[in-house]
Amino acid sequence: MTLFLIFALAMTVASLLGVKASRKSNQLDERQLLLRGRGYKYAFWVIVLFNLVYGFACFSFDRTLATPFAVSLATIILGGTVFSCYCIFQDAFPAKGRLSLAAAWTLIFFSQLIIQIGELTSGRVVYIKNGMLTDAATGPMILATYLAIIVSFLIKAIIDRWEEA
Repeated sequence: MTLFLIFALAMTVASLLGVKASRKSNQLDERQLLLRGRGYKYAFWVIVLFNLVYGFACFSFDRTLATPFAVSLATIILGGTVFSCYCIFQDAFPAKGRLSLAAAWTLIFFSQLIIQIGELTSGRVVYIKNGMLTDAATGPMILATYLAIIVSFLIKAIIDRWEEA
């Protein structure tokens, strides 16, 4: 637990320093800001639609389909993934450092993949219990999110190279 707290504190400090440095060097233009606003709107409506569908699904069954934590995190993850992928495909993020950004997401994906493989091989983790997603199922959800963002970066890079040729 102490190691986790030290790691979380280090990551928070690193991200705050990174945000401060990126504000100075990577300013978004007006078109990118407008596109990011549209991305927020799409993410919001996807979250609303997800909550409606999940609400009707729970209404149809006699028990919930997932723990409240898993549903809440899935909602946040879904909105963030929609927003991130939209911004990637619309070039609504800073142009500098795209390769380092993709490399960072890839590093995060592989570290999460190692964590999930370790949990699966330990046999201590149960993703579905009594037909309901448990809190441990959030790990594969996060892994799928990172994979979707990396694939978006790759597809966007291919599209950009194809348009340049």
